[in-house]
Amino acid sequence: MSISISKDCKILLYADDSTILYSHKNPEVISEKLGKELESCSKWLIDNKLSLHLGKTETILFGSKRKLSKIRNFDVTCNNHTISSQNCVKYLGLNIDNSLSGEFFLNNIIQKINSRLKFLYRQAKCLSEQSRKTLVTALIQCHFDYACSAWYAGVSKKYKDKLQVLQNKCVRFIKKHWI
Repeated sequence: MSISISKDCKILLYADDSTILYSHKNPEVISEKLGKELESCSKWLIDNKLSLHLGKTETILFGSKRKLSKIRNFDVTCNNHTISSQNCVKYLGLNIDNSLSGEFFLNNIIQKINSRLKFLYRQAKCLSEQSRKTLVTALIQCHFDYACSAWYAGVSKKYKDKLQVLQNKCVRFIKKHWI
């Protein structure tokens, strides 16, 4: 058994996470199409003794910042329940913004790295260089590496500079060059 969706839609399934993708130039057509597809999925789930949690369901409309600014609202309706469009959604642990700029994702990474580095600086006096290197590798480097190949190419110079500053801070912390 599989969920029946139209050929012009794509469904992505991962564990209990599902995504329906549809592309069109007209946001009204997208809204109507997604509403119909969600209702079809909801019917299939009910027929198979499952349910669609519309309270957790999100929609996002991707486009350039210029085109998105012209759209007043983008809502999808399923089973008389309105799902408002979000500027950013979390998909498989990754924050994706509607202009695909990566700003939400990068701000989240920068915040995590800064908070972990501040914590390590408070503990620095009792740590050897090897311990500092191990801690930076374990607690911070993973955030630089996370999905790097997917987002780094499109990152603005502003964010590349911020990431470089953070990497420099990590090296200074390891080498104890903050005193």
